[in-house]
Amino acid sequence: LSICVRQLCKFAIDVVLRLCFSANLVVIVTPQEE
Repeated sequence: LSICVRQLCKFAIDVVLRLCFSANLVVIVTPQEE
């Protein structure tokens, strides 16, 4: 069970990091209109 939980946490962290990274990329790439 602990191994499954560990893999789940690892996967969740990876997904969150990827989402944050892609969000940052979008913010950087998208020209900000004021």
